[in-house]
Amino acid sequence: MLKNKVIKGTCILTLAGLITRIIGFYYRIFLSKTIGAEGIGLYQMIFPIYGLCFALSVSGIQTAISKYVAADNAKSNRGGMMDTLKTGLFMSLTMSIITAFTLYHTSEFIAIDVLGDIRCKRLLELAAFSVPLGAMHSCICSYYIGRQKTLIPGFSQLIEQIIRVFSVYIITTVLISSNAFNERTTLMPELAVIGLILGEAASCTLSLLAILSDKEFKLFKKIHGVKKIQSNLINMAGPLTLNRVIISVVTSLEAILIPLSLQKYGLEAGNAIATYGILTGMAMPFIFLPSTLTNSISALLLPSISESLANDNTKNICFISEKSIKYCLSIGIFCTGFFVVFGNELGVFLYDNYIAGAYICILGWLCPFLYLCSTLSSILNGLGCTKATFRNNMLSTISRIAFIIIIVPKIGIKGYLYGLLFSEILCALLHILSLTKKYRLHYDFSNFIMKPVLAELLSLGVSIFTYNVVTNKLAFGNITNLIIAGGTGGLLYLFYLAGDVKDTISQ
Repeated sequence: MLKNKVIKGTCILTLAGLITRIIGFYYRIFLSKTIGAEGIGLYQMIFPIYGLCFALSVSGIQTAISKYVAADNAKSNRGGMMDTLKTGLFMSLTMSIITAFTLYHTSEFIAIDVLGDIRCKRLLELAAFSVPLGAMHSCICSYYIGRQKTLIPGFSQLIEQIIRVFSVYIITTVLISSNAFNERTTLMPELAVIGLILGEAASCTLSLLAILSDKEFKLFKKIHGVKKIQSNLINMAGPLTLNRVIISVVTSLEAILIPLSLQKYGLEAGNAIATYGILTGMAMPFIFLPSTLTNSISALLLPSISESLANDNTKNICFISEKSIKYCLSIGIFCTGFFVVFGNELGVFLYDNYIAGAYICILGWLCPFLYLCSTLSSILNGLGCTKATFRNNMLSTISRIAFIIIIVPKIGIKGYLYGLLFSEILCALLHILSLTKKYRLHYDFSNFIMKPVLAELLSLGVSIFTYNVVTNKLAFGNITNLIIAGGTGGLLYLFYLAGDVKDTISQ
């Protein structure tokens, strides 16, 4: 039953996430053609600061809510689940309001003295309004994920992206038609942040309507054992929040240090920001697209592991962990092959940017380790090993910062790409070691590595052959050729995965 819930929940979240990412791709292409690489770079520069505010407000608490709701759900403790949600929601909302207020009133200092560009001031002021909205939305969705009811989280994610993208598109179209865009091009990054606010407002409204319509939710009902619930949430959320905060601080440092290190390499300030924009706003979204599936697996793993831990079901914990590692590696191996071979075409055909294509090719090697890290983090958090997760992530991020400071000034942005690869490999290995210390997992090299690699080589050969045929023989467009080639090879690889999933379900 638990395995079927995980599979069903993963399918719902993956479908919603996939549609969201596809819409997001068109959004990125739209932004790249309207505000350019430098505009995207400015927009991307505020996200580490925004992520820091979100980490302080909700990141640890939402994970704790999901874990303790899952534990109560395993015991059919309905009242306990609602008490956990209300307590966590109040804590998170309080922190988010304080954080948003602070961000708004320190935006000028952050823009000038931290990010080094006054143009970020208005973007930060606007972003502050979305923090409380995101906190409410995230806590409610974590409650539903803890209960392994993924319809609301998936649908709210989809609505958020639709409202964000289409609101910006409509406003931009109106401004361009009235010539306002030509008079003030710097307005465009601000509109992107306005879209962020509107998207969060829509998903927050949907989540609130869902929980208020739940018969079990009574807003003014007394919370039983509130001090114990707060203590449980804080004990788990504390290390997680510290982990996310430090990661957010490091990410903020990256947003600052990468342009500075690129200037030391020899680039002008504008070109350095543009390079950062191409990397984070154009190339990275491709690498994170397949993580729609692995993120869905990760979101469901924590409550599933928590339920198994509450029931002292060691066998199920080992089963879920082993299969999750196997599937993440399989997905990552396929994505590595596709991005390395077709990365240049993706960058040129979608963004008309050769540099973006080169970055996609290099970043493709990240995929197996990137997807594996997120899944292993969820497993470790579900087991309560938050300190191990924190330690491993810290060592990984420190290594990445070292590459930025030492290597990037010598060889340019490729130094950062190599640092990313090294840090993700290090993080994955440390997570595996931490998990192995608690449980005796069986790592089958043949099934985990060799079979996926062979299946990928076969599917990649089919993709290359198909691409050459449709390019030379048929009068399709470049993007259509890529979709046909990738779809053909992907379908072949899917048969391999489908057979393995069928065996898993039968077990």
